[in-house]
Formats: sequence, C-alpha cells, structure tokens
Amino acid sequence: MLGNAVYTVTRRSHCNPFCCARCAACLLVGFATPSVIAGERADMLDVYGSEQAISIATGYDEPIVRAPAVATVVEEEEIRAIGATSLDEVIETVAGIHLSTTDATNTISTVRGITSRVLILLNNVPVAQGLFVNAFGQLNNVQINNVERIEIIRGPGSAVYGADAFAGVINIVTKTAGDIDGTEFGARAGSFDTYDGWFLHGGKYGGFDIALSASGRSTNGFGETIEADAQTRFDKLFGTHASLAPSSINVDKDLVDARLDASRGPWTFRAGYFGQLNMGTGVGITGSLDPEGEINREVVNTDLTYHDRYLDALDITAQMSYVNVNSRFELTGFPPGAFGGAFPEGVRQDLGIDEDRVRAELTALWSGWERHWVRIGLGGVFESLDNTEDARNYTVAGGVVIPTGVFAERGGIGDDPLFPDSDRTIFFAYLQDEWSIVPDWSLTTGVRLDEYSDFGATVNPRVGLVWNMDPRLTTKLLYGHAFRPPSFAEQHSNGLYLGLGNSDLEPSTIDMVELAFGYRAIRYRTDLNFFWYTIHDLIELVANPASRNGLAFINGGDQRGYGLEWEFGVDITPNVGLRWNYAYQNASVDDENVNIRFAATHQVYGEANWRFAPQWNLNVNVKSILDRDRPETDPRPPVENYSIVNLTLRRQNIVKQLDLAFSARNLLDEDAREPSDSPASIPFDIPLPGRSFYGELRYRF
Repeated sequence: MLGNAVYTVTRRSHCNPFCCARCAACLLVGFATPSVIAGERADMLDVYGSEQAISIATGYDEPIVRAPAVATVVEEEEIRAIGATSLDEVIETVAGIHLSTTDATNTISTVRGITSRVLILLNNVPVAQGLFVNAFGQLNNVQINNVERIEIIRGPGSAVYGADAFAGVINIVTKTAGDIDGTEFGARAGSFDTYDGWFLHGGKYGGFDIALSASGRSTNGFGETIEADAQTRFDKLFGTHASLAPSSINVDKDLVDARLDASRGPWTFRAGYFGQLNMGTGVGITGSLDPEGEINREVVNTDLTYHDRYLDALDITAQMSYVNVNSRFELTGFPPGAFGGAFPEGVRQDLGIDEDRVRAELTALWSGWERHWVRIGLGGVFESLDNTEDARNYTVAGGVVIPTGVFAERGGIGDDPLFPDSDRTIFFAYLQDEWSIVPDWSLTTGVRLDEYSDFGATVNPRVGLVWNMDPRLTTKLLYGHAFRPPSFAEQHSNGLYLGLGNSDLEPSTIDMVELAFGYRAIRYRTDLNFFWYTIHDLIELVANPASRNGLAFINGGDQRGYGLEWEFGVDITPNVGLRWNYAYQNASVDDENVNIRFAATHQVYGEANWRFAPQWNLNVNVKSILDRDRPETDPRPPVENYSIVNLTLRRQNIVKQLDLAFSARNLLDEDAREPSDSPASIPFDIPLPGRSFYGELRYRF
C-alpha cells in the first residue's frame, strides 16, 4: 500500500520552502532509528520487494531508494483499488503532476509547473512522434486493463532517453504470460452510455511464453454544456446567429487496444494496435462547437528485443522498433453561416497525416569492475510525416478566413499544404556510470549525444549522488539537462492553422537540480523533494504580421521555477491505509512572476484505503487543484479552485474467481473547469465530467 505513499504539508505564506530544506533533512533523520550501522548494505530488492524497483531511472532495474531520480511506481493492485480505468487517472495521483486540457479532448501535461510533452514509453520503448504530441499523448484514452505497473519519474531524463524526456518520463509496463497465467474476462458499464470489455490470456505454447490482450470502450462522453464559443463573438460582429452554443461538448469516442507479447529464451517480440476512433472534437478545433466533427487515430507498434548475459558481467540488449500513427480529421472549424454567411456549409477541413518512426538501439551493461556498473548505448531513429490529405473550402490571408468556393484538395486553388511532408534522422550515443563509492554512497554520471539532421546536435548530461545512510533513510542530490525538439508542425506549418513554422527553431532545454529525502519504515513512508529549474529557448507562438494567420513559432524567453513535493503514507492497521501528497510550484518567464497557464500553484491529493472485511475493499480519494491565475492579457478572474472526490468499492471472489466493483467519479458533482485558451474562444472555460457511476465484473480462470 505504501508503494506510492503521499503526504500533505501546510506552509505559512511568508515562509520560503527552500529555507526549510536543511530543517527537513534533520526532521527526516530524526524519524530514523537505525537498526544497522552505516556501511552495511542489504540487497534493497529483497528488503523492500519488487514493487520498490524501477527501470527507467537508469535503464535497468534497481531499487527505487537507490535510483538517481525522484520516482513513483504504481502497481496493478493500487490501480484497481483507486478504480482507475485510464492512464490519466493514475497519473493524477502522483505529486506534482496535473493533466489539463484546452478542448476537452487533448491532454496538456504539467509536471512541476512545466507545460511540455512528457515522454511516454511502452515497455521501455519510446513511442514519441513528431507532428503535434506523443502518439499516446491523449492520456485519458489509454486503457490500462493490461497494465502490470506504471513507472513515473519527475525531472529530466534526456541523458537516458533523449527527446521529450523534458520534465518527466512515464513507462507503461504491460503484462507478460507469467503475470496473467490463465484467462481473464472483464466488463464495465456506467454513466454517459459508457461500455468497456476486455480479455487477457497468458500461457506457454510451443516453447513460447504468450500473452494476449484485447480491450475496447465506447462512450457518448460526459456532454457538459458550453455556454458560449468562438462563433458567439463573430455573431456579435456580423449580427448573425450561426453559433451552436449553448450546447454540449462533442466527446463521443470508441477505443480499441490489442496486444501480443511472445518470448522465448533471450528473444521477445511485441506488437500492438491502439485505435482512437470516432472521437469527438471536444469544444471544436477552433473553439467553435462542432457536433459532427470526428477524429480517428490508429497507432500500430512492434518491437523485437534480444537480451542475454555473457561472461557473468556483460548484459547485451539489441532492439528494433517501429511505430506508425495514422490520423484523420473531419472537421467543421466554424458552423454553417459563419463569417456573415460567407460559409453556408461552414468552414470545413479534412486532414490526413501518416507518421512513421523506425528505431534501432544496441546497449551493453558491464558490471565486471568492482563497484561500477557501466552502461553504453548507441542507435538511430528515422521519423517521417506525410500529409496524405488536405481538403478544405477556405484559405487564410492577413488573418482573415476567405472562402475558396469549393471543398477540394488545398481549397481547390493549389494552396500550400497545411503541413508539408517532412522527415528527420537522429543518431545517438550515451555513456552512464553508476559507482558505489562506499556501500551506502553511489554516484551516477551520464551523458547522451543526439545528432538531428534538421537542427544539429544536443548534449545532455546528468549527475546523481545517492546516500543510503540506512536501508530506511535516503538522501539524493540530482542534476539533469534535457531537451524538447521542435515538432514538425512547429518547423514547417504553412501558417493557415497553427501558426507559421520556423525551420530555424532550436530545441528548448532545461536544467534542473533536485534535493530529495526519503524515509521508509515498516508501516509508513515519507518523502520530501525540492527542485529548481531553468528552461531556455522556450518554443512559443507569438504575433507575427508576416504569417497568414498572424501567428508564428519562435524561440522565446526563459522560464525559471522552483517548488517542493511532500509525500506521506501510513498503514494505521493491516487493513487501513492513508496516503497524501502536496505539491507547490512557483515559476517566472523572463524574470516576470507569473503563474504558468495550466499549472496550479498548489496541488493536494489524499487517499484512504480500507479492507473492512475479508475480500472487501473501499477506497476514497480526492484531488484538489488550487490557485491558477490568468495571463495579464486575460481579463477574466482567476480559474476557480476545485476538488474531485472518487470512491471505489471492490469485492473479490464474490463467487469463486469472480470480482465485482462499483465506482463513483466526482462523487460530489463538483463544477470543475480547466482554463481555456482565451476569453475570445471559450469564455467560461472547459468543464470536466460531472458525477458518474460505473459497475464492473471481472472473471478469471
């Protein structure tokens, strides 16, 4: 239960949290009553169990207390306890991470107040793509029926993983044949006409360990009302009534996920299909309601891995992977009658994008030198984007949307494509050394070089000093440098839609220092983390009269920030557990104090878990998002605070091998909202789902 324990701390407004770092260390030391003398080092994996191991901090499994990162591992048992059905519901329980949205469809990740792409790994294989966001970037769509655990690190990870490991890394670890060991069927149904079903099977066939999984979801979505939209403003200008607001958000969707995991000896082959089908456009691609709009995205991934050990000191891993993302958008950016009747059928857009990513990597881990574990790797990546369709009935000039008179490819006038075909090649190499200076001190150093064909080289170092003065008490001092490369859209967009691309963009970079303290006892755990960071060359969208829509991408200013995370968990009895976390962040851009959009100054999470009878479990959790200001140019009042309460009741073996669960989300029906882009688009912000209820059956044999 304490694998992801958390704690809440109250801080007086006049107290700078970093003045308390030294006192906090003393406080944690005061908790410790060492049962072993310094210098004695037990095998941490045996002491704390496999749930305390993490692989993404260094690229290989090691105890979380020794890993040179601030990390969290959420196991399947806890995922079930909190009633999570998608990846975003798990991530929201982690200190310092919040998932926002600008359109009720796409996910905006903020880690420690940093709004950026977070690197998503699937079984330690990056699945990043180049156009807009990660292929799995819509985290609310990623189903987790087949997940064995989720690993999360906060902080830079580019020294290990390269691109996009900017402020954090999330690794989704799916179940193997041994994890499933049999067959499972499940079904779930509930509010908003939501229906889920899944199938898992694991066993041995012809000398192979085979794991199969398939899951699906269909939902009409939560359908909260948008009171006014972008077209409402144009109606006032033109004296028309084209806007469809007030009306409900278009958030229908069908999800399909199918996976194969086959292994034999040193070889493992995985293949998967992830379909996000018939997805609604939320509040609309331009902030104007589009009830008929539809997005279809299909992700196909495969990887083949060879891993074996030689000479009792050398581990060799060779891996090849392929990811294809095919996206199709059928959109009505503005409704029929828009712009004074200039568009009787609305501003229409059909867009097709095909993205491919081929990756190869060779890694060697050498442990033949006393007290050293040296990891060396090299590889390459090829990414390409094909704009397969660009049919529309408009063009843009001087910021004005102009009808072309026909719905056809490139507006029927031979206009520039929204996103021209693009590709890039990446070569990378890295070196990492973990040195056990003495039994209770370890120093991890590493550096990675990534050479991009479009903007050149980037070098990303890391240093991590970990002191396990006692198997229960850990101190970590960490430094990391990471980068976020410009996307294809940011480099090559023609300026009709997002903004004018800039082929001279440099990657955004971050330097972060972390100081972390952790203490683990038999029945409780506490962690206190401080961080300071500076981001250089922010990629920003700014006004530019040379762009057709008046906007263009540039490398802008710098962002600086600091904050803390305090976590605490306790098993009051063997059947009652509590955990809490509190996160604080403060940021400034170009030395001007601002609250970064989407990032809450304060976040609080609390959870109570009660096994009140044999086979019965009740979980109640609450997440509070507090203090979000608007940009200075936005006249609206600050975004309202909110707290969302969830409840899950689970009964195992209601009859033999049949589990039953009941879940209530947003139990108190809080009117929770995320900030919209501007008062001109969605003036009353983006509503989140109201109260909902779900029932679940799970059968194993």
